[in-house]
Amino acid sequence: MVYSDFANDDLKWETTYQSNLGIDLGLFNGRVNITADYYKTITKDLLFSTPIPSYSGTTSTTQLSNIGELENKGIELTLNTKNINKDSFKWSTDFNIAFNKNKILKLPNNNSDLLYSTLPGSFGTNINTQILRVGEPVGLFYGYIYDGVIQEQRNLTSATGFEQQPGGQLIRDVNGDNRLDPKDLTIIGNPNPDYIFGFTNDFKYKNFDLNIFFQGAVGGEILNYTLLELASGFSNATTDVLNAWTPTNTNTDVPIVAQRSRGLVTSRFVYDASYVRFKNLSFGYTLPQNFTSKIGIEKIRFYVSGQNLLTFTKYPGSDPEVNYRNNSNANSNRNLGLDYGSYPNIKTYTLGLNVKF
Repeated sequence: MVYSDFANDDLKWETTYQSNLGIDLGLFNGRVNITADYYKTITKDLLFSTPIPSYSGTTSTTQLSNIGELENKGIELTLNTKNINKDSFKWSTDFNIAFNKNKILKLPNNNSDLLYSTLPGSFGTNINTQILRVGEPVGLFYGYIYDGVIQEQRNLTSATGFEQQPGGQLIRDVNGDNRLDPKDLTIIGNPNPDYIFGFTNDFKYKNFDLNIFFQGAVGGEILNYTLLELASGFSNATTDVLNAWTPTNTNTDVPIVAQRSRGLVTSRFVYDASYVRFKNLSFGYTLPQNFTSKIGIEKIRFYVSGQNLLTFTKYPGSDPEVNYRNNSNANSNRNLGLDYGSYPNIKTYTLGLNVKF
């Protein structure tokens, strides 16, 4: 008999304490409306799957525990304007923006760092790739800092498993001891965006209507496991290899073509995931009511719409809105900004008819 996991008799519900301060302001007879909200929440007894020793005798490598405290605070602003409000033509705009910051306040074991791995199982290793640290946001990426390509022979005292020859990966000696080892592991990225926003415009002209919606996020980063596998040297399967370092091509940040492990997580594969997306466009026409009433129907509207039409981003992956390793949102609060073969938001077009009796 083998136990799948251990029960935790000390497990209890999370507790959240929240404070809010808001203001609603209407101007010009309701044509301009502003809402501002400041919030702060502190969640105690956070539930987290903590690692347990492999010799525990269970098939699971983690156990659900209450581990600490987390603070979330931020400001949300909403602006609604009625730009034109005539009988035959109406135009309104909605803009919202949210700034959220989270910070870990408390962890178990005297606030020791809590490390965990989100590497794909196919990588064949379970090295730590994320870190929870008191005073820092949740989900920070953890690894080595990639400083480009070695141009001259390095003479480190010790660098087992690392390159030192010209053309190799230039990994930063973080603590300055002239060695490369796990002591040089550090925070290499933050998946939490500085702010997110949405921008909507509604137009109505006689029986025609048009809705245009943009959304975006600024400041978050993504750790791309797909490119780590395809471009690190494990398979050399991207076009980056065409710009790899050679004795005659030294002005590059792509290391020399070589066989490397995909288990070395570096900042080379951490990318800015800021984006602006043309999320939705909808155009419709409503038949005149004096016509529909004759056939016993209150309203008939024809429409055509499109979703995810355009995305403006420098992120090299398939989509800056990724959700790898969130286990159907069960781990979405800590496994942030991860990409491994993630399926992108698809572009869709819809032709439809609304009938109201």
